[in-house]
Amino acid sequence: VLEEGIKTFDKHMNVPIMIENMDHNPLYNRLCVMKEAVDPGFIREMCDKYDLSFLLDTAHASVSAYHLNMDVYDYMAQLQLNRVKEVHLIGTVLTEDQGLKDTHSHLQERDYVLMDWLMERMTPEIITLEYGWPGQEYMWRTEEEMIQKQLNEIVRRYDH
Repeated sequence: VLEEGIKTFDKHMNVPIMIENMDHNPLYNRLCVMKEAVDPGFIREMCDKYDLSFLLDTAHASVSAYHLNMDVYDYMAQLQLNRVKEVHLIGTVLTEDQGLKDTHSHLQERDYVLMDWLMERMTPEIITLEYGWPGQEYMWRTEEEMIQKQLNEIVRRYDH
């Protein structure tokens, strides 16, 4: 089914296909994520088999590694970093009841350190700061000053 979907997309669309890693937290109150969507081996296999690019979501990878009881750097090393075209930088929060969560909050020092490690191993074409969320309920994590602060820090660390 997946192979047919990729072939159909490729035949009818004149754009490259990328796959994105998903996040795994068994405590999320939502539909279950397919285990393949967080498995570095499956992601690597799909990229190689179908010549796909990879969109690396750092929060998804961090959350998955945490809930799979893996070191985040070991998890990341197993991903298809040579195929990364785009990186989404997102903050995570460690909670008492649900462990590590992707909250679209501001980047913490651990997120910048992880990005430092990644940038030594890949050369993405696009880096997206995925911060905040629309709506009044999420205004606390969509602050203009925090956007500027994060952008300044990203540029400071990665401007070569």
